Amino acid sequence: LESVIFGKYLEKINSHAFSGNIKLKSISLPPDLILIDMKAFQGCLSIKTVVIPPLVQQIGQDAFTFNNLESIEIKTINSVLILESAFSANLNLKNVTIWTKEIRANPGLFSHTLTIPVLFFSKSTALIEGLPSEFDKAYACDKGTCGCRAGYENLLPESSPLFKCTPCKAGFSNSIMAYQGLCEKCTPGRYSDSEFSSICIQCEAGKYSTA
Repeated sequence: LESVIFGKYLEKINSHAFSGNIKLKSISLPPDLILIDMKAFQGCLSIKTVVIPPLVQQIGQDAFTFNNLESIEIKTINSVLILESAFSANLNLKNVTIWTKEIRANPGLFSHTLTIPVLFFSKSTALIEGLPSEFDKAYACDKGTCGCRAGYENLLPESSPLFKCTPCKAGFSNSIMAYQGLCEKCTPGRYSDSEFSSICIQCEAGKYSTA
């Protein structure tokens, strides 16, 4: 079994449904799907990408663990709950794009990858909860608006419907939370000596910065 196209009106994929199917290369999840149960696709080593359709409300524990996913796209319209380790142990995971309005996740969501994946959010996202610490320090929400925390910036074009948060480089700072906030270069006499800095620091007496 190398590919699966599900019936249009399927609402649930049961636990362990395709677990351990190492030949499965592609899946086309149905538009009416609501629940992907625990370990549904665990150990499907040939799957490289997955697109979660708009009506999915819950992705179960270990649903996509121990695959070879390189990209994930979550197109849920309203709210999605992602349980423990749902996408963990995908060593080559590079990009995750999240379009959902509200996401509630678990800190082990993307654990055990070779590198930290790049995370993209929709500018319409209003709630982000339970992200792993490496993302939680970059993304924040306030009064229904999500964006980059102070010390981070979004370098995507203003016209893009997405944003991603990148730490300010040394010598730059950003003190606001906004999905279009940019890091600014420290003025002469002030400095920033580390990444993700929210402020430029006044130089000590006898020291200076020409930045």
